[in-house]
Amino acid sequence: AAGRYTIMVMFGEQEIPKSPFTIQVEASGDASKVRAEGPGLEPTGVVTGKPTHFTVHTRGAGEGKLDLDFVGPSRGGGAKDVDIVDNKDESYTVNYTPVAAGPMNGNVNYAGRPIPKSPFKVNVAPPVDLSKVKVDGLGEKVIVNQEKEF
Repeated sequence: AAGRYTIMVMFGEQEIPKSPFTIQVEASGDASKVRAEGPGLEPTGVVTGKPTHFTVHTRGAGEGKLDLDFVGPSRGGGAKDVDIVDNKDESYTVNYTPVAAGPMNGNVNYAGRPIPKSPFKVNVAPPVDLSKVKVDGLGEKVIVNQEKEF
């Protein structure tokens, strides 16, 4: 249990020098009570080079450190510009930018343990090059509120 404890260390039935020791034991977080959600963890919709985000909810999980690891198809990790923002309400917003198209795992750990559903499997799409989109058959004139096939 969390709290302040005094520990007496004995050797050969004698207390060692500087004993007893006083220590503070902190409560450990429970990763099983943490959940994460948001567009940055969805299986589809994440695009290479486009910033995205998700939220990690830790209410009721106790004290713990939030750790992230993005593993993608390229060397050097699956994400850049990773930023964890403490929302001061027992939740965190995680911002990141995926670096390569392909399958990526988002590993989310709390208090040193994986949270439920982690690793999150995200399929990162390549960016769309709008300069290569062409529309044919539209004509020069379009009338408002009237369907036009092309």
